[in-house]
Amino acid sequence: MLAVSLLAFILCEVVLYFSLARHFFDVTPSVALFVVAAGLLGVRAAVNALSWAVATTWRAPWPALGAARFALMVLADYAAFVFCFVLVLPLERLWLGRIGWTRPIHVRRCY
Repeated sequence: MLAVSLLAFILCEVVLYFSLARHFFDVTPSVALFVVAAGLLGVRAAVNALSWAVATTWRAPWPALGAARFALMVLADYAAFVFCFVLVLPLERLWLGRIGWTRPIHVRRCY
């Protein structure tokens, strides 16, 4: 169910960005696809930046990381966020079908 809802929301987001780019900015379809990709990645970058801003503001009392390690951790977190919520979870049945598992992972019974 999560995979279906994530895929539906991503498709709605793609249609929204595409139609906004075509209607308000009057661009070609190829440029509108670039706007869609930038919008998808930009919204996720904003969510990730907001979560890191909150984590930095109300951080734990131990010493902070250096700037390079902090930037590397933020970029790795963003890459994992995009990979999970744009590629893996919405296309769960595609991935599971390739490895021979036809049922979603969250429905599997564990004994």
